[in-house]
Amino acid sequence: MTTAPTASSLRSGLDWTKRALLIVSQGLSPQSGWAPFVLVFLTVLSVVWSIEQAKWVETPSLAMIAFWGITTGALLAKIRLPALFLQPFALLTGAGVVAWHSTKLISGGSLAYRFDELWNRADAWVTAASTNGISTDPVPFSFALMALSWLLSYLCAWFVFRNQNFWIPLILAGTGILINLSYLPAQNFGFFITYLILSMLLAALVHIRRREERWKAKGVTPIPYLAATNIHHAFWLATIAIVIAFLLPIRESSLPAFKRTYEFVTMPLERYHGDFNRLFAGIP
Repeated sequence: MTTAPTASSLRSGLDWTKRALLIVSQGLSPQSGWAPFVLVFLTVLSVVWSIEQAKWVETPSLAMIAFWGITTGALLAKIRLPALFLQPFALLTGAGVVAWHSTKLISGGSLAYRFDELWNRADAWVTAASTNGISTDPVPFSFALMALSWLLSYLCAWFVFRNQNFWIPLILAGTGILINLSYLPAQNFGFFITYLILSMLLAALVHIRRREERWKAKGVTPIPYLAATNIHHAFWLATIAIVIAFLLPIRESSLPAFKRTYEFVTMPLERYHGDFNRLFAGIP
C-alpha cells in the first residue's frame, strides 16, 4: 500500500531540485559572468562571419564551431589546475568538434563511412604535401578553416576568462579578420568596423572586472550596474572614435610606410605561396 506524498516531502524535493540546478548553473556559468562570454562570442563572430562571407569553400557553420570553442575555453578556465594539464584535453575536444562537423562535408553513407572517407582524403592530402603533388580536394581547406576558427575561439575565451587578458584575443582576432578582408571587396569592411566596436566594449568590460576583483579583495563592495554604465560609455566613445578616424584625411606620405609594414608582416607567408596554391588548388 502506497501513501500520497506529504507537503513537507514535496517541499524537500523542490529544495533539492533548486540546489542541484543552482550547482549546475554555477558550474556552467563563466567565471567573469555571461556579459564577457557574449562579447567574446560576438567579437569572434565578426571574424568567422567575414570568413563565411568570403565563401572560400563550403563549410558547416563556423559560428557554431566558434561557440563550442568559446564554451570549452570558458569551462576549462574555471578549473584550478595548471594550464599545461588542461591544454591536451582542450585540443582533443577541438579535434573532436572539428572532425564531427567535417563529416557533414561527406555526402551519403553512415557516420562510420563518412569518418573513413574523411580520413582517406586527409591521407591523400598529406601524401600530396610530402611528394610535391597537387591536391584539388576542397575538404582539407574546409577542415583547416574550421580548426582555425575553433582554435581562435578557444584562445580568446581562455585568455579572457583565465588571465583576464584582452590584448592577446584582440590581436589574434584582428589579425585574422584583416588577413581575410584583404582578399575581399571594400564593401565587406563593415565586418572590421563591427570588430573594432566590439573589441573596445570587451576591453572596457574586462578592465572593469579587474577593478571589481581588486575592490572585493580589499573589502570594498563594487558599485551596482558599474559595468553596464562603463559599457554604455565605451560604446559611444568607440563609435565617435571610429567616425572621426574615417573622416580624417590620409596623408600620402603615410601610405608607403603602411605598405612597407604590410610587406614586412606578409613576407614570411609569401615564401609558402607556391605550396599553398599547390596543396589547395581546389579553392575557387
